[in-house]
Amino acid sequence: YRHRFIVDSGADTSVVGLRIANSLELPLGRPAVLHGMTARNLVDRVHVEELSLGTTTVRNLQLPALREIDLGGEGLVGIDALQQQRLMMDFEKKTIKVEDARVVRYKPLPGEIVVTARRERGQLILTHVRARGLSLDAVIDTGSEITIGNLVLRDKLVRRRGQPLEVIEATGVTGATMKLQVAIIDELQLGPITLRNVPMAFADVPPFKVFGLADQPALLIGTDLLDTFRRVSLDFKARKVRFQLRRCKDTGLIATMSHTTSLLRLSSTGTADVCGR
Repeated sequence: YRHRFIVDSGADTSVVGLRIANSLELPLGRPAVLHGMTARNLVDRVHVEELSLGTTTVRNLQLPALREIDLGGEGLVGIDALQQQRLMMDFEKKTIKVEDARVVRYKPLPGEIVVTARRERGQLILTHVRARGLSLDAVIDTGSEITIGNLVLRDKLVRRRGQPLEVIEATGVTGATMKLQVAIIDELQLGPITLRNVPMAFADVPPFKVFGLADQPALLIGTDLLDTFRRVSLDFKARKVRFQLRRCKDTGLIATMSHTTSLLRLSSTGTADVCGR
């Protein structure tokens, strides 16, 4: 059976929708605590004999079964199914391509910028990241529409400066909501890439603890920032994140963010060919 799943690089487990679980009569597994973006919940799980993603098949899984209205799709692909994969997100064509990194050789993009990550509990964690000159760890989270920093990062970046914070509400995959504080951060560096005037939300959401990032400045980079690039590749096997900038314009790049409208300008300390062709 083919289904439309959301790819969530910030989720430590895949998820199936309740309609799929019921229609396929998937047997119940053991309940487990799900660490969602907005809450920790005890959820029912079902046994899935195999989950195929492109040419790769993951077998013998126990996956949470959640409502499709909360997931935003028929299911969710987490990092348990991405361990040996290469994920290419093309934001100009609005496509996601998944390849088996053990089989398909990678073809470099023109002018791509490569940032090496470390592996932690299956997740890629970027260490060459700075916000206002402060070093921090970051995770690419394709399942989040907004970039979120933890409260340790908020206190170091915002509170010490007395910068005002706005409040927004976010909804997670279990339907739970929570309040997030939002501020504009004037500079965020991802390796040699510099992003300016970046809207950033703040909250101690459960994924920080899951990935061992609760006690130091850390960031979950959401699709609001990823969408400002032309392409972003996550190579879980090679521990590399590759960025390709959008085509250059004299005025720089301008994007409009959800919840907060702001100018977001990108530049690079690398060579002049970093812009996509």
